[in-house]
Amino acid sequence: MAKLPIFELNDVPQWQIARLDSWLEQWRSETHFRETEARGLILPELPSAPPGKDFPDLNTLRGQGYDDGVRSGQIRLLSSKVLPLARRPVFVAVLSEWTEDLKLVVPYGPFTIPGTTGELLTDRPDPALQVLCLWNSHTLPAEAIDTSWIVDELSPTELSDAWAIFQYITFGTTLPASLAQRVGPPVVHPRDPRRLYQKDEMSLMAPLARRAIEWERRRFDSAMKNALNVIPLLPAILAAQAFRQAAAVPEAAREEWVYQAQALEVECVLRLEGDQRTIGVYVYDLAGEDSMALDGACILDSNQKEVGTIANGRASVPAELVREGFVLRGADSTPIKLHRRE
Repeated sequence: MAKLPIFELNDVPQWQIARLDSWLEQWRSETHFRETEARGLILPELPSAPPGKDFPDLNTLRGQGYDDGVRSGQIRLLSSKVLPLARRPVFVAVLSEWTEDLKLVVPYGPFTIPGTTGELLTDRPDPALQVLCLWNSHTLPAEAIDTSWIVDELSPTELSDAWAIFQYITFGTTLPASLAQRVGPPVVHPRDPRRLYQKDEMSLMAPLARRAIEWERRRFDSAMKNALNVIPLLPAILAAQAFRQAAAVPEAAREEWVYQAQALEVECVLRLEGDQRTIGVYVYDLAGEDSMALDGACILDSNQKEVGTIANGRASVPAELVREGFVLRGADSTPIKLHRRE
């Protein structure tokens, strides 16, 4: 009789169990409220913690003009023009100037307890600003969020902590010990209700994602007219990767983008590699066989700086260097035009 494999069970820290229980209690209350509301029933007003003394009155804020000049470190309240179907006031932190044209924007969650390893418990007293959802980050042009109001500013410590969690879930850096108990427990079970919660939160931010994609498309079309062929690559791949990591998925489907260079009858397949820090570039002919047709071609970042060269039908590029996109230039220095294959 074959021996059964031996499984080693990891002890779950007691604080994670307690935190998950508290999160589930809040989630069940919210779910019950939505179901009751959908049936047309009236519930008594749910008790909630009062905002901090310096928290702005939202009605007064909404009666003012929008605050222009989106920049790193701001906490903003998005208007209904940005998220017309939002069920709650949505606050976001502008975490960084991702590139010259894009801002890295992170929403605050609906609960006061972090639900996943991609959510950070803040030190703020205001319930609406107590959990920052780094797994739901988006790279956005300022125009996508300029119809909003400034609520407050992040402190240098808040910025540093948030950036550390973003790098942890996106690039696989080490989680700082000081933040280990300020994030939520990992999601392991496929039927964990936190997966439904994350799906809802992603849907909430979907209008922003669509506006960012449209902005990227306009920029791409402009670049094509100028023969620059900047490929907007990394934000979408990183967003998908961050979501998978926040959910602690052990092995997810490989993220691939396929581009065709029709004039050369080859395809470029772009992959986020296993260490999540490099982009692999693979060249194939239209029959799916390895192709050397692009050997010697240079990969440049969006500022025309060389970051890699294709050799033997392969190239590897640091993800950080092409986070805004890249340009492919042939060995004869002429731009190689690629078309995304849907």
